Amino acid sequence: MPLATTSLQPTEAAPPTSRPPATLSPSPLPALLAPTASPLPQPTGTATPGPHGVVGRLRLRDARTRYAVGEAVPFVLELENTNDAPVSLGIVGLKADQNLPFHWSWTDLTIQPHAVFTAEDRLTFPLPGAYTVKEGACFSASGACTNGNGQWAEYEPAVALTVG
Repeated sequence: MPLATTSLQPTEAAPPTSRPPATLSPSPLPALLAPTASPLPQPTGTATPGPHGVVGRLRLRDARTRYAVGEAVPFVLELENTNDAPVSLGIVGLKADQNLPFHWSWTDLTIQPHAVFTAEDRLTFPLPGAYTVKEGACFSASGACTNGNGQWAEYEPAVALTVG
């Protein structure tokens, strides 16, 4: 079972206008991103629908892969609902290797049919090294997600970065 941390403060941003909005419950967590004029770095590989017909995509917000120890690394998360019905998730977040705890980004999220949830979150890495980060989602109520009974999915491709 992933461990959870909630050390980051939310930032407010307008929802994307080119996609239907995701339904979020009130939460002191990061908000949806506004569209940008410049393209964001794209992960390598292709994402295919995982459990429950959801496609997860994760990328670094900035066009770099090296960061300092303790520097907040900005990620852009996307979850696309390819279904004809809404999909509910108890927890969405980031999972880094090297035995780092799971980082909660959102709880109790509903993505409408054929909508894409897009948002930004940040991770801070305490030690130098090479890290791999994946997007994770739990398709159960948040309580079940935290007690070991949740239906978890991790999405590929992962993002590789270097800290140090």
